[in-house]
Amino acid sequence: MTQVSESAKEDLKEGLKLYNSENNVGLKNAWNIIQAEMHCCGVTSYTDWYPVLGDNTVPDRCCMENSQDCGRNSTNTNLVWKMGCFEKVQMWFDDNKHIFGTVGMCILIMQVGVPKVTDMTIAAYDGAVGEPGKKNREEGIAWTFSPSRSSV
Repeated sequence: MTQVSESAKEDLKEGLKLYNSENNVGLKNAWNIIQAEMHCCGVTSYTDWYPVLGDNTVPDRCCMENSQDCGRNSTNTNLVWKMGCFEKVQMWFDDNKHIFGTVGMCILIMQVGVPKVTDMTIAAYDGAVGEPGKKNREEGIAWTFSPSRSSV
């Protein structure tokens, strides 16, 4: 798992290089939102931005108190989030894994349970109708339902 994590971190760091490119406004917005909401900076730390934006420069969304150009020449590292976003997102997934498990179980129940309930409903209907329903099924007669058309 660590090899996968390290590979993901390297790919994300490579992606940082596209932060200021013209055609990647969505990428820039995604990084800004993640950093502001998760209180993190860069992939592994705020220094990940230095090769991209210049020494002692981070995006403004890395600042603990966001203001215009607060990330420029941020020599006072007490003003920026130090923890990287990879670790923060990983912690968020760990903290919320029970939600993913619950959603997965609900999907499983829907996939397995609904067909079973449908089968039980048909069987109950056949039992209520009696032999004709059973006879039709044994003879391979398909039941079709179509909406009735009323003439006006």
